[in-house]
Parts: sequence; C-alpha cells; structure tokens
Amino acid sequence: MTDLLQFYPTPPALVRQLVAPYVRGEHEWERRIPGVILDPSAGMGDILGIVKREYGVRSNAPQTLLAIEPDLKGQMVLAGLGATLLAFDFFDYPAADRHIDYIFMNPPFRSGAKHLLHAWEIAPPGCQIACVLNEQTVANAHTNDRQVLERLIEEHGQVEDAGQPFLQAERPTDVRCVIVRLTKPVTETGIDWDALNLEADETAAAPDPETFMENALARRGSTIAGLVQSYAAVRDLMAQRDALESSIKKILAGAQIHPAKSIQTDADLKAAYWEWVWKATTLGERTTSQFRKEFDALLASANSVAFNEENILRVLQAFVASAPDIMQQCIVGAFDAMTRYHAENRDRSAAWVTNDSYRIARRIILPWQQLYDDKYRYWHTWGFREADRLDDLDKAICFVVGEDYGAIERTSAAIAAQMRRLAERPGLDHREPFYSTFFRIRVFKKGTIHLDWRSEETWERFNYAAARYKNWLPDKTYGKSAGHAP
Repeated sequence: MTDLLQFYPTPPALVRQLVAPYVRGEHEWERRIPGVILDPSAGMGDILGIVKREYGVRSNAPQTLLAIEPDLKGQMVLAGLGATLLAFDFFDYPAADRHIDYIFMNPPFRSGAKHLLHAWEIAPPGCQIACVLNEQTVANAHTNDRQVLERLIEEHGQVEDAGQPFLQAERPTDVRCVIVRLTKPVTETGIDWDALNLEADETAAAPDPETFMENALARRGSTIAGLVQSYAAVRDLMAQRDALESSIKKILAGAQIHPAKSIQTDADLKAAYWEWVWKATTLGERTTSQFRKEFDALLASANSVAFNEENILRVLQAFVASAPDIMQQCIVGAFDAMTRYHAENRDRSAAWVTNDSYRIARRIILPWQQLYDDKYRYWHTWGFREADRLDDLDKAICFVVGEDYGAIERTSAAIAAQMRRLAERPGLDHREPFYSTFFRIRVFKKGTIHLDWRSEETWERFNYAAARYKNWLPDKTYGKSAGHAP
C-alpha cells in the first residue's frame, strides 16, 4: 500500500522541470519525449500523465509508458493512461528485462536514496534517470546509501536545484528539493558493426517450386525419408498437445475455473484466474460496473505481474482499504446516473442546503429503451441498455440499507424476466406491474420504464446518503438526522 505520510503528488511545474532536458523538438507543437519511460513510484500518474498529454506519441516517435505502483486506485488511473504495470513493489522488480530509455521518479522523501540506487541497479545501459529528492538526501550523506549515491552522482550525473516546489501543491510542504540526473554508461564492444558491411543472406529466399521438385526427386531417398520423419514427429507432438490440453481442462475444472474464451496465452490464463478471484471473493457484488471496467483495464496492462499469493493478497487488501471510497462512489454514481436520465427524476420540492441540490424522485423514468418492435409486433428478449446502471443502483441501495446484494431480486433481472414473459405470452398485459426487491416496475411499448420506490424509508435513506457524499447537507443535519446515515 502507498505510504500516505510520504506520498506527495508531483506538481505539474516540477514534472516539467524534471523532464525538460529530455524533450525533443524546437517548437511547442513538436515537443515530445519518445521512447520507453518508467515511473517506479507512479502514484496517481502525476508524472506519466503530463508526459503523455504534453510530450506524447508521434507517429515517427512512439512513446511507451511503464509503471510500478502498489496502490489499487493508482494502478487503475495508470491503466487509464495506457501505462503497462510491471510490478506492485519497486523492490520486487529485478534488473530490467526490457529496454528503458528514461526513468522519471519522485520517490518517498525518507527513502529517496534507496529508491534511486535501485533505479540505477535495474536501469539498462544508456538509460537516463531523473529523480526528485529531499535536498538533505544529497547535502547530508550520513548513511551508507547516501554515501553510495554521492559517489554515483560524482561519476555519472549531476544535481539540479528545484527550490520548494511543494509550497502550493496538492499536499503542501516547505521542504527544499533537488533533481538528481544520472546516465547509465554504455559498455562499448570495440566492434564497428557498420564498418563490417555485412551482406544479406540471399539463400534465405524460398526455392523455386520446379527446382525443389527436381532436387527432391534426385535425392528422394533422403528427402522423402526426411519428410516422413518430420510428419511422424509432428504427429507425436500433436498427440502430446491433445493430452496436455486434456490435462489443462481437468486442472481448470478442478479449480472451478471456467474461462469465457479459449486460453491461448499466459495473459488469457491470468485473466481467467483473476476472474475467479473476482467472483469467489464477491468483489463483483460490492463494486460498480465502472470499477470492474477499470479493474479489467488494469489486468490487461499488468501482463508482466505474476499471479501469486502475495499479489492476490495485495489486491484484496487494497480493495478492503478502498471499500469506504468505493461505497461512496457507488452511491453518488448511481444517484447521478439515475437523475441525469430525465428532468422528472430530480425532485427539487425539498432541496437540501444549496439551490443546486435535489433528491432522486419517488418515480425513476428510464426513457429510450429498446423494448418493443412496432413493425413486427414483438418484445425484445435480449435485455436492455441500462442493466449495468440498474445493478449499480441496487448495489448502492444495499450499501445504504445493509442488504446482501447476492440475496436480493435485482431490478435488471426482474425486467429481463418480464421481457421474456411478454415475448412468450402475447396476451399478457404489459401494463401490469412487477417487482424487484426495491422497486415496483412497469414497462411501456414506447420504450419507457417506470421504477417506483417500494419503501419510502429506503428512498429517504438513499437520498440522504447521496446528499451527504455530495456535500449538500449543512453541518447540523448530521447531528439531527444521524439515524438516516448509511
């Protein structure tokens, strides 16, 4: 987990100073930093975000962003930037197994020397490092790490004054900072490869079919025998492959892993096992559809992160630590999603403390649904557009009232079941209401769904929780209405 006491988001001005020497292009519209860029203490993407937005990809100068970050929230933000997650812990990441052009970093102040020394250790030859440090890290070399760093700077780098860049920052401090710049030397082989003027391999071209046939017949004893041996070898390997595939299926079934698609790569295998973690821990029942999309993006970017006990525990611990924020986002997100559909979904008759505040109405109207085909006179059975948002609404209500999401009659499922009934029984009156745990529901051929809250108390508690998280309540309201809190 990120050490919040040592987490100081990098201000934009400091990021620009950090990367300035590596920017190419004379004119503002040409500025870019091409190559492979790593931030080993990436946080919420403060450095990589500016690198991408202001010095990003050009067709003739591609840019690849890499990140290491232990915090789940940060990992999701970084995945959204398109960064590839290499590891959760910087010190678990060994010497780089890939080319890296730049390492830009703002490590925790109290362990800055240790982080920078590890960056030097993993950096490949030719890599350039720019690191923000507390000024005292280089001015007061009283530890072994600082003394090693002092010698490293003398031999391979320089120190640049950065002043007090955090005075007006998101998390202010008056600490004085420096930027240490290091360049990993390239080991020369002594061979001038260009001077060798190596010729292309002309024998690599495919042979002429007629020539091949003549040669094969001329040497049919060895050529045909070789083909037969090749066939037998491939046949045996295919038999082994089939046996291995059968064993893989048995192992997956034993672990109750049922992948949605065929597993062809290690990335596919990791995705299937993370899906099991997602379902078995009921994370899916406690998070929104947006959280799931961000989590999937994170996994897609984390193709080099091992699927092991430590990483699984880190993800679960990160989720537990983020649970209050996730609950708040779920409630506010569901409230905003439902009230943006239709003006009538906003009840301003009893607004909170601000004129811009409102409640979600007792009747929620969902317009523009594809429910009924007038031309062919049939009801659609494949569902409707807003299943994810309605699931998020049910989850948010469960957070507020303390219900088990896995035990309720979901609103989306109730609508889907009603659509199937209408399709199978043409004489059924579509105007008749049906029910989920929290709503009385009606569907209309024009493409509208009405959701009426079944419990006034639940409606009030949900509105109160949303208003609280949106800061629409006066301070005294908390004391007077504590019983409504989620």
